[in-house]
Amino acid sequence: MDDSLPARTGQAGEQRKQGQWQGVAPTKPTAAPPPVAKKPAAAPKADAGAGTGKPKKGKQTPEEKKNVPKSQDAAARWNTGMEALGELRKRSEKDPETQAEIQQHLAELKARHGFTKLSADRSGDLWLVDAAMNPEKKDIPIKADPKEKPGDNRDSAGGEELQVKVLVEPAPAAISAKGQLATDIAKSTSGQVLFDNGADAKSAAKAVLRDHKDARFDKATGTLTLPPVKPPNPSSPLLEVAKDVARQTGVSRVTVQKTDHGVTLRGQINPWTPLATVQADAGTTAERLQLAQAVQEFHQEFTAEQWMKHFALEKSQAYADLSAAQALTPPQISKVRHGKYQLSGPAWTHLKAEIISRFKLTARGVITTVPFGISELEHLCEHDPKLPKECPEYKDVAKMTEVLDALISERAVRKISGGKYEFTPVPPQRFLPAGWTGEEVRRHYFENGSGFGSLRDKMCQDVCHEVVAVIAVYEEAESALAKGDSAEQQKLRRKADALWADLRNDEKVSKDHPTYPEPNGSPLLLQRQLPCGPL
Repeated sequence: MDDSLPARTGQAGEQRKQGQWQGVAPTKPTAAPPPVAKKPAAAPKADAGAGTGKPKKGKQTPEEKKNVPKSQDAAARWNTGMEALGELRKRSEKDPETQAEIQQHLAELKARHGFTKLSADRSGDLWLVDAAMNPEKKDIPIKADPKEKPGDNRDSAGGEELQVKVLVEPAPAAISAKGQLATDIAKSTSGQVLFDNGADAKSAAKAVLRDHKDARFDKATGTLTLPPVKPPNPSSPLLEVAKDVARQTGVSRVTVQKTDHGVTLRGQINPWTPLATVQADAGTTAERLQLAQAVQEFHQEFTAEQWMKHFALEKSQAYADLSAAQALTPPQISKVRHGKYQLSGPAWTHLKAEIISRFKLTARGVITTVPFGISELEHLCEHDPKLPKECPEYKDVAKMTEVLDALISERAVRKISGGKYEFTPVPPQRFLPAGWTGEEVRRHYFENGSGFGSLRDKMCQDVCHEVVAVIAVYEEAESALAKGDSAEQQKLRRKADALWADLRNDEKVSKDHPTYPEPNGSPLLLQRQLPCGPL
């Protein structure tokens, strides 16, 4: 390569010479230059700040290092989060934040930007916000509403989590229930949920402190004290009472706990506390009988002790209630056997069931005029030895029509023209399916669950209960005789003899025996007569 170079400066008289390049042109690309050897690293110098408590020169303090984002994502979220707080701060200059507003806005920002902590503490006319993610920043000022009284702890602004360990209601209400409320508590069950707003324990606790000025929280013990409860309307439905006490206290859930005398309404925010006790105000026998209709246990066999315990009565008053209920017309309580009672069903419902049962047993042999009408049904009822005499229901066309409609539904009779009825025909013959052998009959109707055994056992058990009830009457007669009351003894004896005769007529006891007990008889004689064997 030939080239011209600029003239050298310096000495005069020097001439410019033509330069020439010497060498051989390369035929291949030249290799990479060899690496330049690095100088060995210098030994570390002693730390000027070591042991002095001062930061190293050019190093970050722990506080500074803590505020450095650990990732680009954290840095981006921190920046956008701080921008959002800045916007909130600007808005607060024109529209200062109330406690409820700052709590809501901080919760939204925390969820949106991923803050690990975002709390506010009231200081005069400012909310001082502490924010943490990976960086941390404290006391970001946001204008507070001057009309609102500053709170005295950080929990009220929704910053730190409340740990409620104990819930206390200082003044539970005592409610003497009447009307609908008395009926509702009788029907209620332990554990029944009457109110639930779905709030979690921490949110509910904060709401209590925010909305109820009488509420107090002791951080040292974790005790949340609720405001006192004023007794609700004692005639309101139980659900309304539960809502009322929940509104007064701020609890998130109200449940029922059954007691011997009524119910306790329990308020819950994770732990629970009694908010109110509700007891039926049943001052008279009539009121107790009305309330008993809503109690399932009284529709089954029960004892005088159960009645006494449920209504918180003395023993003498409990027996007085039971005696009065049996003397009513129709009786509201029946004595089913010795020491056992049961609420009587509605009078017409019971009578209708008896009429239907007796009709299906006897009507085909008693009613000879076919088709027949309501007058024939009335005649059957009045002359049937098992049905009560001179009942006004027999002449009530609507009630007798109810009986016939029930018989139609059971396919015992069918209605024809002109308001008349006839018995449903009984097929003269029934045939087994073609090809069935004795083996098929045995397999389908005996081995494969005909139900005969269970039906027999049930019938025998029912008969046993009837016989035992008659025994109880005989025992009462003997007890009256022992007390020297011969008139009462004869009265009870006649009643028992009549009941025993009914059992014999219905073939529930052997017809080979007269009334029980025979002269010199004993309970063993009766037990041998029971179709289910000795008791």
